[in-house]
Amino acid sequence: MNKIVGLTGGIGSGKSKIISIFENHGIPCYKSDIKAKKLMINDQNIKKSIVHIFGKESYKLNLLNKEYISEKVFKNKDLLNSLNNIVHPLVKDDFFSWRKKQNHPFVIIESAILFQSGFNSFCDKIIFVDCPKEIRIKRVINRDNTLKKNVLNRINTQETNFDYIKYSDYVVLNINWNKTLKNIKKIYKNLNTECF
Repeated sequence: MNKIVGLTGGIGSGKSKIISIFENHGIPCYKSDIKAKKLMINDQNIKKSIVHIFGKESYKLNLLNKEYISEKVFKNKDLLNSLNNIVHPLVKDDFFSWRKKQNHPFVIIESAILFQSGFNSFCDKIIFVDCPKEIRIKRVINRDNTLKKNVLNRINTQETNFDYIKYSDYVVLNINWNKTLKNIKKIYKNLNTECF
């Protein structure tokens, strides 16, 4: 059975850009945050549970009302936990079904909440993407065209980086992209050596 490599990091750290490097090398990559959003739109049981907790405003024209949900969960950790408890068991099932279809010696799962969801316990190796808070804030403001307070609300729902780093096998400090690329190439070589 192929090994599982977890890729995690805070919002704006650059996880998506880094996972694209692995994809370009032919590594099967599962983007759990994107998959979770798809399930929230397409799975009827999830939709019913979300509407039950957050109200009918959770969906507009049968599509997830992301702005409404985000405003609720990033101000209230209990609501965020409720949402995660609805969605992530199904994401987990979907991931393991997907994994069975992959032939590569290792697969990567990208998740912003790898540790909070307990998914880290299934991983053979973990890559943590780190970046100073102020840089992350600027990146998200530019990417999402949002306000600083909204970004801070999202950051504040996540645990400190140090909690994750000590349980990670690789730490990528993603400030300078050329240095990041070199680091990722080393990690890729190591993973190939360990997993083949």
